[in-house]
Amino acid sequence: MGKLFSDHFFQQHWNEGLRVNLLADRSVSNAGMNYNGIKCVNTESLSNCNVETTVVIPFVKNAEGIISALKKMGFRKIFPITEIVNQYEKWCGHFVKW
Repeated sequence: MGKLFSDHFFQQHWNEGLRVNLLADRSVSNAGMNYNGIKCVNTESLSNCNVETTVVIPFVKNAEGIISALKKMGFRKIFPITEIVNQYEKWCGHFVKW
């Protein structure tokens, strides 16, 4: 898990607002770990998910490489956290500190 995730995910309650039920990371050392009760799998395990219905939210600032890999796997519902934050800021006029 990267710095953005470790600094903001649970502290700002993104896990609650986004109703996260699975985490994925390229690092094999994180596979099988639980973060506040949410299981983490390696990215290869995402192939077991339904690519048509699974919503994937890359929680990194520069998600282009991750998005490209997810699209190659067939995922269609990909919403980077930066885009979610940008929309939130536009709608609410409240700015999120990174």
